[in-house]
Amino acid sequence: MLRALAGGHPSMIWSVRTAQVRSLQTAGLFGSEILRKPQNWSHAADDAIRRCKQTIQELLASPPSPQIIRLVDDVSDTVCQVTDSAEFCRLAHADAAWRSAATEACITLSGFIQELNTSKPLYEALIDSVDAFDNHAVEKAYATSGSGLSDDSPHEKEADPQAEALWVAAGLRRDFEAAGINLPDDRRAAADKMTAGIERLRMLIGWNVADPAQMAALPQAELPARAARHAGTARLDPSTAGNLLTNEPDGNTRKQAFQAFYHTPAQNVGMMHELMTERLRLAQLMGRRSFAHHVIGSHTLAGSPEAVQSFLDGLADQLKPLASQELQELKALKHSITSDQGSLKPEDQLFLLGKAKASQCEPILRLSLEGSLKGLSDLLERVFGLQLRRETIAEGEAWAPGIQKYALVGDNGLMGHIYVDAFARPGKPTQAGHYTLRCGRRCLNGTYQLPLVALSLGLAEGPLNLPELRTLFHEFGHALNSLLSRTEYQHFSGTRGPLDLVEVASHVMELFLEDPRVLLLMDHHSDQPLDPSTKVQKLEAWQRGGQRFRSLGLQHQIFLSRVDQRLHGSSLPPEDQVGDMISKIESEMTVFPFAASGAPVHARFLHLVSYSSRYYSYLYAECLAASIWQQFFAADPFDQDAGNHLRHALLEPGGARHPLQIMESLLGQDHMSTMSNGWGPPTDALLQRLVQTQLIGMH
Repeated sequence: MLRALAGGHPSMIWSVRTAQVRSLQTAGLFGSEILRKPQNWSHAADDAIRRCKQTIQELLASPPSPQIIRLVDDVSDTVCQVTDSAEFCRLAHADAAWRSAATEACITLSGFIQELNTSKPLYEALIDSVDAFDNHAVEKAYATSGSGLSDDSPHEKEADPQAEALWVAAGLRRDFEAAGINLPDDRRAAADKMTAGIERLRMLIGWNVADPAQMAALPQAELPARAARHAGTARLDPSTAGNLLTNEPDGNTRKQAFQAFYHTPAQNVGMMHELMTERLRLAQLMGRRSFAHHVIGSHTLAGSPEAVQSFLDGLADQLKPLASQELQELKALKHSITSDQGSLKPEDQLFLLGKAKASQCEPILRLSLEGSLKGLSDLLERVFGLQLRRETIAEGEAWAPGIQKYALVGDNGLMGHIYVDAFARPGKPTQAGHYTLRCGRRCLNGTYQLPLVALSLGLAEGPLNLPELRTLFHEFGHALNSLLSRTEYQHFSGTRGPLDLVEVASHVMELFLEDPRVLLLMDHHSDQPLDPSTKVQKLEAWQRGGQRFRSLGLQHQIFLSRVDQRLHGSSLPPEDQVGDMISKIESEMTVFPFAASGAPVHARFLHLVSYSSRYYSYLYAECLAASIWQQFFAADPFDQDAGNHLRHALLEPGGARHPLQIMESLLGQDHMSTMSNGWGPPTDALLQRLVQTQLIGMH
């Protein structure tokens, strides 16, 4: 019911009025009232549990009514706001004492959440509340939560509060049942034990990747002087390994680094297999064929794992001619810049791509972080009528030096707040991410709770290059999804919908950055504006450089998506055969070797842990974003009518409608293709962009 949620009770740890927080000279972490020292996490966790129990007593004593759904959502909101904020603190805070205290709070709340997920009285109260709705509304809502849309499913933009309540009830019921609420006592106890073990493994696998003691190390004495400069240290953290594999011209040194990096952390090989085994056992205990069938259901955009496989196979076939052409370019490049005239090897991939795309890593626009955000604000104003406004952070509000805070403001006033944790630092997660600290929702007193999110990036100091700008735009796409969502309930607020839906907005934002007209707008905030007589040509060339070898990149995503599906499938190979299985998938899906080295690349593939059979979501989003761009923004990236349509059809509903309804409202009926008990996005718009990029690159 609660694991993947975030939101907040306005009187719990955050002030009701944002203005009140800003007026304080000091504040607690994230602007809270009580998180002023690490041990306050224990108080926040205990208080959330106490408040939840009070609300549960109230709803269990109440007669069945639609209000029960709101009360269950309030319980979810109360506990998950603290849980998700503690999770972010555990990952990102610069102070070890804060991280430790937040971890303890996560453990405490995780146990309580499991109690809620298996509470029979709470489940039965939710089921009884649905009976309080009229029959037509129930039939309509459940028709759209099944294997297809009802004949009279709404395509209008305006939200239907009654339909949303029933959709939330269906989602809550599905989550209860996924936790085994209807199993016999002994099997439910077994499911609880498996769930706890899975959570433990999830945390350990992530810790292992970040643990300096488990990182590979190469003796400095064995590295050439130039490699030592790239590496900076013999210990191969992700940044050091990436720099070495991208920049080191000596093939043997790159091979050394590749093998060392991808063979660590060694413990994760066994832990990943144990995690997949436990997930399969849990799914089978629930009566599902596989864990993929357990999580990819009719409520998702894909509808079934079979649809995902059909989509991946089809896209792989379509990409092969384009990827093969790109491969020949890389082979020619290797033969021209190295003495190795042999075939391409796994350790060549980052090096050759880095050389081929070196131009995009030069910060032509000379945009600082602040300048980039000003340019982004200009774009948001022209497309959506929104502005980003920098605000002062109170003492004690931030979790590390350099944190920035922005308000998103529209015609109707404040929409919510965004923290930006932009720069890399020791101990900070290297992977960029969007974290919801408080969801939007209608509170029990009738006021609307404004969202609060944090963006974590790993930027280097200095002007941003094109990949860094793309990451910034991607994460801001998620932030817009969170802040512009106006759902009644936090259960499906913002990015709380199916993963194969919520990645769409972030990929649309990336496409704005691929348009030279948007780059010209950004240039107004450059520290060194480009020469007017040549800037159009320079920006177009810079943008084209960023698009080179996209087909190879997409093939790699297909490969990882298939690995994700296979490891969450109905049968799991023995641990010592997983590497062979991964190599076989790669040979079928791609033209460039990567896993062929024999390195257990899945030990570092953390999306196996977090996306758990839904990594394909990125590819669905690539296709849908290309269709959205082609239909609405290709002619004019600043078209405000198109921006308003995107906002109302995609961003405001969050996950509070069936994803097929959202896609129909946005792109038109029958845009999704029926395939293998589910649905897949059309690939034609994406393929057209890829072909156009290759044709331009040939001239």
